[in-house]
Amino acid sequence: MEALSIVPRGTETLNALELNGFSPEPKDGFVLFSPESYDDICDIAYSAHVSERIMLVLSRSPKGSLAALFSGIDFSEWLDSSTTIALRSINSSLEDKELAVLLFKSLNFQGFDPEVDLRNPDLSFVVLFDDKDCYLCIDFCGFDLNKRPYRIFMHRESLRSTLGAALCLFSGAGPKDIILDPFMGSGTIVIESCLLLSGLSSHFYSWDKFAFLKLKPLKGIKKLPASLDSKAALDITGSDLELRHVLSARKNAKIAGIDKKLKLTKCDIDWLDTKLNKNSVDLILTNPPVFSQRTSEKTRKIYKQLFYQAEFILKENGKIAIITSSRQEIIAAALPYKFRLEKELIVYSGKQKLYMLLFCSALA
Repeated sequence: MEALSIVPRGTETLNALELNGFSPEPKDGFVLFSPESYDDICDIAYSAHVSERIMLVLSRSPKGSLAALFSGIDFSEWLDSSTTIALRSINSSLEDKELAVLLFKSLNFQGFDPEVDLRNPDLSFVVLFDDKDCYLCIDFCGFDLNKRPYRIFMHRESLRSTLGAALCLFSGAGPKDIILDPFMGSGTIVIESCLLLSGLSSHFYSWDKFAFLKLKPLKGIKKLPASLDSKAALDITGSDLELRHVLSARKNAKIAGIDKKLKLTKCDIDWLDTKLNKNSVDLILTNPPVFSQRTSEKTRKIYKQLFYQAEFILKENGKIAIITSSRQEIIAAALPYKFRLEKELIVYSGKQKLYMLLFCSALA
């Protein structure tokens, strides 16, 4: 059995960490893995943090052999006389209707003539293309997993939630680490880190929307989500200069059901050393303000202040993980202080190129 996980480009190796145990194979924009059962796919769809969609692979073929993609499949496992379907494609140079002709040709040959429902189908087929192959899949989610239920009170520079979780994985954070985000904004990074490190699903309150609940082999499933009453004792703090952002983060954390697990406070980056003890933090995870020519001097000062404060509050082996579009400016700001760039990763939010940068003490 083969399945795949759609992820933001660049985060494939991080998603593979979540899929450890299922023989993950990172590709471009997705990760192939080998579940043992449909239940495994359901569990991964519900619990994965970097994945944006989870799908079962029905068949795969070379890119030039589309007809072979739709042949040899027993559709009776998935359809009956009342099943409604939809079809869409990813990375295709063909129109969906061209692919639909091939799909319906195979369905009709097996005696099926299902009704098309593009809004709320019982069964959603997806054809995904990469450089060499094409994959015919069944969507087990039915919605974009990046759209977390808690993302209500956001601001214009809010980070993609799956990238917030990816940054946590990139940093190597553990549940015993003392973590700080000094530019938390609406709380994406601290909320995603809390959910991931607690072993909690981001979709606890929307589990009944998953498409796998309507699939024929899984119909009538009474799969209850894991309790939000996690016993993991975390130490995660988020701070921000603007009170409106702090209030938004608190509301979002409450919607996510983890407000009691986080410490969210108003604090300017300049005052961190008065709020936190020296050598008291293991890890800083953050998405600092975006650099622009209009605010260049102000932003450079903020970047420098981040590393100045980090030098004081981080433990000897403490680290800073940053996601930013301003790679050169961030690295330049780190140079005067005792930090070196340990590793970096290029990721994408849609078409926007971003950098994950991990700094550690130059003395370590």
